[in-house]
Amino acid sequence: MTQTQLIATQKTLSELQSQHSSSGDREGFNEKDPFGLEDADLKNRPVPDRLTAKADQWNKNGSTAEIIDGARPNWVSLEALHQLESIQLCRSYHGTPLQMMEYQKQLEKEIASGVVVETNNIIILNPTFIVSRSDGKLRKILDCRAINSII
Repeated sequence: MTQTQLIATQKTLSELQSQHSSSGDREGFNEKDPFGLEDADLKNRPVPDRLTAKADQWNKNGSTAEIIDGARPNWVSLEALHQLESIQLCRSYHGTPLQMMEYQKQLEKEIASGVVVETNNIIILNPTFIVSRSDGKLRKILDCRAINSII
């Protein structure tokens, strides 16, 4: 690239940047919260409700379908899906009575809020279990290692 071409390219880039910064494309854009999900009225609502409440914001970048329908895994191959389905082992959760009560309480809370949906058609089995947090409370964990190793 010659010196003249380089100067012309730099001028073009600076013109584009000035046009972009002067246009109203970034009006209302917040660097820390680009989709406005941290509104005061949404802070104490479950994540699915926060995402669907801002569907018009997601529509700006063409992601409304993924938010409404849910994200689908992008399988590397059909064989990978069959491999994952073949290793499905249904194991029930075993723990102390306190852990079992906490597990049941958290599961019922997730079902009530719509995070977990009851179904009889299980395609992929991701086991869940309870672990202790540093503050002494119990946390429910979803083990996605099997599906993540194949996707």
